[in-house]
Formats: sequence, C-alpha cells, structure tokens
Amino acid sequence: MKASLLNKNFGYAFPILTLTAMTFIMIGSTTLYAQPEVGWERVIGGRQGADLLEGIVLTTDNQYAVAGRSSTGEGIYTFWLALIDRDGETIWQQIYETEGNHAYCHDLVQTQDNGFLLVGEELRDGSSVWFVIRTDADGDEIWRRYYFEDNTGIAWSVVALSGDNYAIAGMAFYDDGQGQQGQILQIDGNGDGVWQQNYGGDNTDRLFDIIQYRDGFAVCGLSQEPGDWNGWLIRVDDDGDVVWEERYDLDNLGVEANGLIENSDGWIAMTGESTTDNFSTTDVILAVYNENGEFQFDGSYDVTQRDVSFALIQNTDESYTLIGQKYLNQMNRACQAVGVDREGNLLWDRAGGNPSMFTSFNDALLDPIDHSTMICGSTYVREGNTFEGLLVKLLTINHPPVINAFWPEDTIIFLPVDIDTAFRVEALDVDGDEVSYYWILDADTISREDLIFFNPQDTGHFELRCFVTDSVFTVSVGWEIFVFRILTGFEPQETTIQADQNDSISFNLFLGLPLDSVSIYWTFDTTSWSDGLSQTISFPDTGSHIVTGLASWREFREGVAWTVVVDPVNSITESSIPDVPGLVSLFPNPFNNLTTLRFALSQPEIVKLTLHDLQGRRVLSLLNEMRLAGVQTIIINGTELPAGVYLVRLETKQGVKMQKVVLVR
Repeated sequence: MKASLLNKNFGYAFPILTLTAMTFIMIGSTTLYAQPEVGWERVIGGRQGADLLEGIVLTTDNQYAVAGRSSTGEGIYTFWLALIDRDGETIWQQIYETEGNHAYCHDLVQTQDNGFLLVGEELRDGSSVWFVIRTDADGDEIWRRYYFEDNTGIAWSVVALSGDNYAIAGMAFYDDGQGQQGQILQIDGNGDGVWQQNYGGDNTDRLFDIIQYRDGFAVCGLSQEPGDWNGWLIRVDDDGDVVWEERYDLDNLGVEANGLIENSDGWIAMTGESTTDNFSTTDVILAVYNENGEFQFDGSYDVTQRDVSFALIQNTDESYTLIGQKYLNQMNRACQAVGVDREGNLLWDRAGGNPSMFTSFNDALLDPIDHSTMICGSTYVREGNTFEGLLVKLLTINHPPVINAFWPEDTIIFLPVDIDTAFRVEALDVDGDEVSYYWILDADTISREDLIFFNPQDTGHFELRCFVTDSVFTVSVGWEIFVFRILTGFEPQETTIQADQNDSISFNLFLGLPLDSVSIYWTFDTTSWSDGLSQTISFPDTGSHIVTGLASWREFREGVAWTVVVDPVNSITESSIPDVPGLVSLFPNPFNNLTTLRFALSQPEIVKLTLHDLQGRRVLSLLNEMRLAGVQTIIINGTELPAGVYLVRLETKQGVKMQKVVLVR
C-alpha cells in the first residue's frame, strides 16, 4: 500500500457528499495488446457520506478485506473496514469513531489470529499523528494506539511479520514542520514498540510503502535534494539498519515512488510518477533494482497529460499492472490501470470510474485463485453528488488451463507394491492454446503424456504431481501415495517342502497392514477356509499337496503357495539300525538357510561329518566326535554360504557315505 493522491494535501478534510449507486463506466483505453476485461465492479459505502478505499488484502479464507475512510453526514472521516466475498458482496463492515477528529486509514494487513491491523493518521488541530487499530476476525476493535504524538506524522503502509509483529512505514515532521523524515516502526501484537528508525536528511523525505525483503525490508518514497526530488528506495535489515539506498533520478523531472513489490526474479519493482518542475505533466513510471540496489531497467508511460501510479502487481505471465489515476481535465480524474511487460514495454492502458477530483485506483493485489487483479479505490456518484469506495476485478488477459477431471479422484492413495495404477488428467485451455503435461514423481520428471501407469517396486511415501501449462500459466493436481506390502513375509520360506507321512507343518503369513483391515484365505488341496495368520496342517496322505495362503485388501491380493511332497514313513528302530553307518534323511532339500540331517550308527564310534562343494573343497566341518549308536540329528546352517549344490560327507571307521544337497536363495 502507498500514499494516494487523495492524501497529498496533509491535514485537510474533504467535501461532505451523499451515498448513492454507480455503474462502472470505461472512460477510454489504449489497446496495444489484448487488455483485461472487467469481471465485476462494486460501489461500497460505509455510511451516508463520502467514502474512500485505500488498502486491500486477500484473507486466509480467500475473501477480500478493504480499508479506508468513511465520512459522517457532518463531514468527520473515520477508519473504515469491510469484508467482501469473492462475488463482491459485503459480508460485514465496521467504522471506528474518534472524538470529533478526522482519521484516515491508509493500509491494512491480516493478523495471525485472522483479525486485522489498520494504520493511518488522526488529525488534531491541523496536524496529524500515527494511528493504529487492531481488530478481531469480525472487525471488532481490540485496541487502538497513537505514536509520535509530539510530532506531526502519517503511517502509510504496514506489513505483517512472524511472531505477531508488524512493521509500519511512514513519515514525521520535525523542526516545527519545516522538514520531514521517513520512519519505520516495528510493534508487537499488543502495539508496543520493538524498534524505530528515522531515515533522510534535512529537507523532505517520505516513505510510502514497505515490504518484507530477504532478511529485512524494502521501503520506497521520495527524497528531496537541493533543486530536485527523487524516487527513494531503501533496503534495511531486520533491525531497520540501512543495507543500501538508491535515488531514482530523471533529468529535469521530479520523481515520487509510491509502491513496490518483489518480482519473480527476486528483484524490487517500484512505481510512482515523474513530473516537470511546474507540475504541468506527470507520467507513470516503473523502475526495477536487483537485490544489491543495482538498477536493471525502467519505463515511463505518457498516457495522458497527468498520470500517477500508486501501486503495482506482477501477473502470472510476469507482466505488471500499474494502478492509479488518469488526468482528464483540471477538475476531473479517472481510475487508471496500465499494463507493462516484464521488460517495461507498454502493453495497454484502461481507465474507468465516474470522473471527479477524487476518482482513483489506490491499491491492488493479484488473486492467486483465479489470477485476476483486485483493485480498490474511489469513484464519483452523480446521484447524490458524492464519492464512494470502488472495487474492481480485472480478469486475466491469458487464461490458465482448466483441469476438467483427474483420476484417481482421491488425492491420498494407498497402493500395494508392484501393482499397476493408472493416473490421468484431462485439461483444456479456454484461449485455445496447446497444453503440455509434465508428471513429476518426487523430484523426477517421469512422463509428458496425459496418462501414466505407476508401478511402485518399493514401499514408502511418494508425491506425484501433474503440471499442465500453456507456456504462460501452469496449473497442477497432485497425489500423495503410500506404498506398502500386504504380505511382508511368510514361513516356511521354502515353497517346495519334503515331508514324511503324518508330519505336521506350521504355515504363517506376516502382514504389512493391520489384521482387521485384511481378509485371510487358506486352501489345502481342494479345501478352503478363512481363519487367522497361522495354520498347522497334518499330512497323512503321501504324494504332492498344495497349500496356499492369501491376504486380500480392498481389490488387491497377495499370496503364497507351497508344494508339499509327502514320502512314506521309513521307520528306524533299534532292531532296524543298519550294520553299516548310513544317511537316513536330509530335509528340507533344497533348503534356504537351515536343513536337518539324520543318520544312523550301529555302534558307538568317532564320526566326521563335513560339507563340500562340487570341487571337493571342504566348506563346513559339521561334526568330529564320538557318537553313540542310534539315530543322530545334525542341523546344517548354510547362512554364510552362496547358493549352489553341495555334498554331505559322513565318515566312520567303517567307511564313507555322501549325499547331494541344494542350497537356494
């Protein structure tokens, strides 16, 4: 927010006027390129008197809060705040009375508790003091504070900081009103001062606008030097100390900087007006400086004899819209918006509002929802001979693509591993421009089609987003994807099992989801049932059998099938122990990590049991000790061995026996 032309005559009241309605009329335009259309315009009155809007912000719930001044029928101006919905209809408005003094609100911000902070001035006996009001979310006043009451001053602009702090920029008179200096005041949420700094020299120095910039602030205004006055740009740190300052000077012209923003390059763009010595002509100006205060480019726009700009925004296509006032004749002005490309070249200008001395655009914002420009100001209303607050929505020249549909419609997705899922976006561009698609998975571009298939191979959290662009505007839709395994494991891990007749085997499933969200199904040959994660199955019949375990979540299923080969029982008793040592069984075979070897001895003796590869090299020494007669059991642990074919070698004093075993992974 900046100083508007309505406020240049400090300390004077305006004529008493009467409320009525108005139709927004376009005064004229210059069409160099396509210019924005008016989406809607609204005339807003505070009460039965003259009303002006000077500040606008987009609230956290995407409504518009506007502030300015409203006059009583007796001609007393007071702070005025209104909340406007997205169609331009007034939700509520509040007026903050003073004790018979004029009070002019120049800017506002939304507070962290969704209330508002209004800044401006209260007039007292021809001078003015800084005036600040804090409200709640309904506009009800919480507190009001006055600052620098010993000096005449005006608070022009405010910016919200973290921690419920606020920085206010303005000006103060000194030397009994003979000079002026710029000021920045930081206050906390209770209105108590944190720090305050003055800027400027011995002449006339004013600050009109402030923004947060990098690790501090950028402020702009005007600075007078002997015989000249220039646009003034200062960058300060977060304590208000000057980092650098620049003066924007045009030969033989005075310059005033009224508004500034940080542009898409991270530089500072400021706007205002340049004027001749006798004020016979004024032109709108744009000047851009980088973060080090180095001049980049500028532009001057001679639309009519006298034109001023109070604020600017940068559009989505990186062009600028400068808003202010257009000169018509000595008694009449019009609202004016000027379009400039990112290099400073004039694109279009458009004027409107009913002409009067006080018809003007005063502040603007870029609405990120529909990319429109929301402008507030004032306009003359013929019926009743008054002027009132004005709100105008300028539509974007180039419209962004529209996403008509996307699939899946849920934007939070849960997917099992290794499942193909289709994602699709349908979009069109209302201007007929060709659109392009860019699919980004986490930080990687994975496709440029409108349809993709996502098949995750690992568990985890993924972010998938599709960007649609017409080369000017970009819109997007995104999904959060959580990938999991329905089954995280199973036992036995070997899916081919050798068993003896009447053996019982325990089968287990391990889930990656809560059991109550998953359905479990088991089958044993032709028998099916649903019951728990563990099953112990007996095998009385010889031959090959199939056991399956299946876990189902929504439409997705994961399962495992075991093949169990059951051999007839080959009993070993003391009477049947062979006269010669022998290998009785090796199960399972093939095996994964562990397998069980059984062998029989006819008499006590020293037994050597070793494991060899196919080249005959010993890889494990399993046993070398005295063993009693009978059936012996040894566990072979192949955890540290590579997969392959091995030989088990049993050696006693009566001879050597060998058996092949297969280790799998």
